[in-house]
Amino acid sequence: MSENHKNGVNGKDSTKAASPSDVIEEASGAQDRPGNDLVGPAIPASQSGDLEDLFSVQQVLADRHILVTGSRALVLGSMPLRYHPDGAQVYVVIRDRRTQSAKERFQEELVECEAFTPLHDVYGPGITDFLEDKVTVLPGDITSQYLGMSKEEATELSQKLDLFINSAGLTNFNPNLENALTINTLSENNIAEFLSLGDYHTSLLHVS
Repeated sequence: MSENHKNGVNGKDSTKAASPSDVIEEASGAQDRPGNDLVGPAIPASQSGDLEDLFSVQQVLADRHILVTGSRALVLGSMPLRYHPDGAQVYVVIRDRRTQSAKERFQEELVECEAFTPLHDVYGPGITDFLEDKVTVLPGDITSQYLGMSKEEATELSQKLDLFINSAGLTNFNPNLENALTINTLSENNIAEFLSLGDYHTSLLHVS
């Protein structure tokens, strides 16, 4: 029997069953041993209230430059506009249609949806001017390289973003296979390439 095995952990005889006190002692000393970086100090009860801010969506999105794709992402994208109107800047990528521009789609399909009701309540008729100042509508498509922008435009935008929320995609259960792969899967390559233009400093939230 090797000396290490005989002596066990911390010099205790490993041939004897560990008592509860031994287990507690071993666990309590774990964070002091080198190479145990994943073990951190416990959070004091007096600081537990800080966790509300740490995990608050409102606080996390404050004063951020946020790009969103897909109408579902605007549920999150509208929150910083409501709670932090002075700091938040939201960019929305929407496809043009044959008979409707991206800005027209944004106004008709998104501004009038329930996610923006709190903003309507606050700004009333002035919501149009408010959104004109805080939201930039970008004609584009996640299935296109650089999301349909020029490389120069995509690079400038990617470098200033803090968060990319992607919820664009097909949501029916029996889509055309080619369309499903192009939109729901292969488009991620375009998003990754877009983020690479900003050296990947932007956080990505993908909503399936």
